[in-house]
Amino acid sequence: MSRRTKLFGAIAAAFVVGLGVGLAAGPVKRGALAAIFQQEYGDHLYACDSAMRAHLHAKFTVEEAPSAASVASLKAAELSLLSCQDYDLFQKRLLRYGLKEEDLSFMRLKAVEERGQDLQAVIQEHEFRY
Repeated sequence: MSRRTKLFGAIAAAFVVGLGVGLAAGPVKRGALAAIFQQEYGDHLYACDSAMRAHLHAKFTVEEAPSAASVASLKAAELSLLSCQDYDLFQKRLLRYGLKEEDLSFMRLKAVEERGQDLQAVIQEHEFRY
């Protein structure tokens, strides 16, 4: 074999190995990022969810029984909606880091599942009693 053929073979082998590593690195990187940011993502998710629920409750309270106190409560609830902006910005940062929408969807499901006990307590508290 000529020196030129050996060099070409080495370059081709390096290319194939590099391509394989590159293709495998993407999912590994995304999995690592999802694991690293899962807790913080769940915290943002629940802060926003709580703010939206409080805002809706305050809005209904103003509609049903308008008063200075209920309007003040609504204004405070509107300010708490800033946590939803934080949640949205955090999601966009994760997308910029390389996560995909499917990854964020999985993280949302996992966050809800992890707090399943909290959800059961909320359901029991607000469940209609017959």
